[in-house]
Amino acid sequence: MCERPGGLLVLFLPIALIQMALHALFPGYQNWSDVCCWLMFYLYGYIIFSNPRFGEAIKRQGKLALWLGISGFLAVVALWGAGLLGPWTSTPDYSVGCLLFQALASWNTWCWLIVILYVGNKYFNFENGLLNYGGVASFPFYLLHFPVVVVAAYFIMPWHLNIIAAFVCISVLAFLGTLTLTDLLFMRSKGSSRGAFASAHSCIDGDVELVPVRKQEGPGLYQDTLRM
Repeated sequence: MCERPGGLLVLFLPIALIQMALHALFPGYQNWSDVCCWLMFYLYGYIIFSNPRFGEAIKRQGKLALWLGISGFLAVVALWGAGLLGPWTSTPDYSVGCLLFQALASWNTWCWLIVILYVGNKYFNFENGLLNYGGVASFPFYLLHFPVVVVAAYFIMPWHLNIIAAFVCISVLAFLGTLTLTDLLFMRSKGSSRGAFASAHSCIDGDVELVPVRKQEGPGLYQDTLRM
């Protein structure tokens, strides 16, 4: 199915069904509707990287996903301008309009994920020092960022800045703090902590050696990611 024109985009349907079924019952952030959707994204990630045909589909359908994502974003902006997003996001229900909005939001999310994968393969499918560093540092950075954000907000919010200034200050402070901790605790470590996270970038797991993605001329998007 993914090899047909636009076939990859149909995979948004399970995400949309989850949101349409659960979001009204569990409207809060990080509630069961979000957890189920994130689990679906996790499974999709495994499936996509396990078969090179999905990579070929992303290369063919990435531009289509971009235009559809832009169209969906403009539709959300139009709904916001019409004053409809407030009730649908704060107090979702099973009305037709709210259900269609959940489908639209799921559609947008999936389209932009395809665009991100397309852009990453087209423009960042090479090696340099920064990308090699980021490939190893990305996972510990992700693990560390949330407590650092909380600490940064604890010190910034009492200043009573306007929302834009507070956002910028917290973002910059949290980014620099997380990057510093990641570098000190993991990237400069010679022990097992760095090795554990470096395995996500280049490791040997059983009979399969994971190597960094390289620019390639062959047909497969991910065929060099796993080397037997």
